[in-house]
Amino acid sequence: MKTYTKAALFFCMAAFSGASLANSSSSLLGTWVGKSNTAVIGDAKHHTKANGSEIRFVSTEFKLVIDKEQGRNFSGYLISNSDKEPIAGAFMSDMINGVFVDSDGSVIFKRTGQDRLEGCYVHTPSATTNSSLASCTDFQRQ
Repeated sequence: MKTYTKAALFFCMAAFSGASLANSSSSLLGTWVGKSNTAVIGDAKHHTKANGSEIRFVSTEFKLVIDKEQGRNFSGYLISNSDKEPIAGAFMSDMINGVFVDSDGSVIFKRTGQDRLEGCYVHTPSATTNSSLASCTDFQRQ
């Protein structure tokens, strides 16, 4: 019986902590910084250049600037030392999880705290790029 009580208490606490974050100010406005953990095939614009199509693991510093919001939608820029590109995104109804896109890929993210985001990005070869990559970044609001 004690196990069931502890499990019920754990699930209630987890539900209330998620609800607390969702009910708090969910604004993303501001500047967020983070360092990626990236696996790259080919040349990708935000990451160091490669020789041919070798697979490499890199870490790149990013700045995510969110300058507009309306309801569950937002926009801004993703900036590295080598590029700056516009992004557009949206929250799911829980106001914790969401997605944003840039010119050649997408990020699925989760709000893990008022000033913390975890996001994973993916893109595959297209008409505008011959690279593929998978990358996850923990962002902290400045």
